Amino acid sequence: MQQFQALLQESEHEIEDFSMQKESIASCLETDVEDQISRMHEHKDALFALIQLAKSLNQSHATLRVNEAELSDKKHQLQQQRENLIELKNQGKQLLTEETDLKTLIKQDSLLRSVQDLQLQLEEDKPCPLCGSLSHPAINDRPKLDIESTEQRLNAKSEALEKSVVNTKN
Repeated sequence: MQQFQALLQESEHEIEDFSMQKESIASCLETDVEDQISRMHEHKDALFALIQLAKSLNQSHATLRVNEAELSDKKHQLQQQRENLIELKNQGKQLLTEETDLKTLIKQDSLLRSVQDLQLQLEEDKPCPLCGSLSHPAINDRPKLDIESTEQRLNAKSEALEKSVVNTKN
């Protein structure tokens, strides 16, 4: 019986050891499970943050595409405006040249009319009071200028030039 009691005591010690090991393993498992749950919550939070970041990135990308399209349109409009400005400047230069030519033509005609007035004062076989010559054949050969038509053309060119300047400033 002693053997039996010794065996019983040994069995009780083993049961007690197993119970302690069981409690230790259960405690470790419980701690591991809690750690794993905590890490899963952290991973879930990180994953949610990544999803939000991806949504924000997609929205930013869409906004960027819209802005790039608008920028392209603005560049095209700017190029058109530059081309229009160059055309207006060229037209302005042409109008200024034509206006200057017409002013010169009117001024020359006015001078020639003054010379014609002096020609009326010439007397035959007497020297010209202005230059001393006895004849002025070039005055008789000059074609007459339609001063009214020329002045109308000048006014039209001047108005067109003013409009061109105003359009260029706008």
